[in-house]
Amino acid sequence: MSIAVFAVPYVPPPPPIPPWRGYEVIWRGWDGSEWNLTDWRTSGVVLMMDGLTGIHTPLFDDYVATSPRVAGQRYLGSRTQARTIDLTLLIYNDENSEGWIAQNDAFWYSMRPDRTGTLLIRGPGGKERSIDLRYTPTSAHSFSRDPASSGWAVYQPTMTADDPYFYGDWIDIYEWQNETPQPFIPVTGAQPLNISNSSSSDKALLNNPGDVAAWPQILITGPVTATVSIGSGSMTFPAVASGDVLTAETDPRIAKVTSITTGGVVTDRWASVIPWDPRPLPVGEDISIGLSMSGTGRVKVRFQPRYFRGT
Repeated sequence: MSIAVFAVPYVPPPPPIPPWRGYEVIWRGWDGSEWNLTDWRTSGVVLMMDGLTGIHTPLFDDYVATSPRVAGQRYLGSRTQARTIDLTLLIYNDENSEGWIAQNDAFWYSMRPDRTGTLLIRGPGGKERSIDLRYTPTSAHSFSRDPASSGWAVYQPTMTADDPYFYGDWIDIYEWQNETPQPFIPVTGAQPLNISNSSSSDKALLNNPGDVAAWPQILITGPVTATVSIGSGSMTFPAVASGDVLTAETDPRIAKVTSITTGGVVTDRWASVIPWDPRPLPVGEDISIGLSMSGTGRVKVRFQPRYFRGT
């Protein structure tokens, strides 16, 4: 006698999902992949609330001076430490074992100790703060079950932010463009005289809404020559040809000046900026931004505020 048993194939139950309803958290790997960690239905990777640390205020090193003759201490300054962020991630796939393995491999390919990805936190109002992270494990991982058969596994990766600040949305400080010159006095057989296309802007006052000083980025589209003043410092840029785009990064850690032609040729223009005296945008006080320019191109000054917290 034979007995036939009919059963529905095993399907892994959905994992415990945290009620993320206000914030949206996205991981963008170094490889260009994007994983929505608060929507497991689209990414299959879930950021759990338990064990999530490091997205609030970073740690600081305080520098103080003391004296046996004076009570207390004198504050000399502080330094923000590199930030450590601990994540608790659940990787889930209910297709089959091969599907879970493929998804698990694809996600972990996006994390490396020698390349950075970006953790982006989007608030209920749509404002975003992001931070670049490297995968820096501090201990070996152990499995409590066979993830390929159960369809999910929990990981607790440790991430390091060498730059410890969260960056906000880009803020355009100002954008200038002169009008195209119009004929003024037509002269038969000669070039017409034109109204000047030079200008000098009134200085605008800017207040940095971030938690720490920020460095502006300057974008110049030719044809134009320009001098940009920030506080008591100024930068005079070389002539930018029509259609070319010059980009100046003033942050001392990545300071550079490059131009790119319409044909895609990139040129280092650092030595041509005389003077080069950029200033940071301080917190809690106004700083003046001004411009003088000649030509019909455009000049834009913008920056990303930097914050202690991701939320």
